[in-house]
Amino acid sequence: VAYGDGIFIVTCRYGDTCATSMDNGKTWSQHDIPNGEWWRIAYGDGVFVAVNLFYRTCATSMDNGKTWTQHDMPDDGWESVAYGDGVFVAVSCSFNTCATSTDNGVTWTQHDMPAGDWYSVAYGDGVFVVTCVYGDTCATSTDNGKTWSQHDIPNGDWWRIAYGDGGFVAVNLFFRTCATSMDNGTTW
Repeated sequence: VAYGDGIFIVTCRYGDTCATSMDNGKTWSQHDIPNGEWWRIAYGDGVFVAVNLFYRTCATSMDNGKTWTQHDMPDDGWESVAYGDGVFVAVSCSFNTCATSTDNGVTWTQHDMPAGDWYSVAYGDGVFVVTCVYGDTCATSTDNGKTWSQHDIPNGDWWRIAYGDGGFVAVNLFFRTCATSMDNGTTW
């Protein structure tokens, strides 16, 4: 699920539909999206971008989810996408790579990342932070996904990460724990 421009959009993990809500989730409208496995969605600069897990594509919507355009991406396995500082960054757990787009998801450039099962990405305070679904590392980028620095995080299955109120919070998939960082992902 992503929020932007007064709209919530949720994508379907399997299939060709998404749903939008303009009243904070009270009612929903269904819309077509190109067929795929739409794993994550993000909003930035007036555009929603959804990444596809098993295909080399993303989908973009500039009209709040009513219509979608499919675009090519390098490789597949895109687990998560985030927006910050004019850039969309998508991460892959399959290839130790990320992809960046400065034109709202139309074209993508692939970049190497440290080894890891990168599963979730968030942006805050000028930094992209990604977490590993298995292990004890995270990675940070201060140059919009071009290069990455690896950092220690307590061992766990870091399923999701989010930024708010000056800090990052990662949640553990199998245990009732979270990890927090107030220094942009350097220490946890």
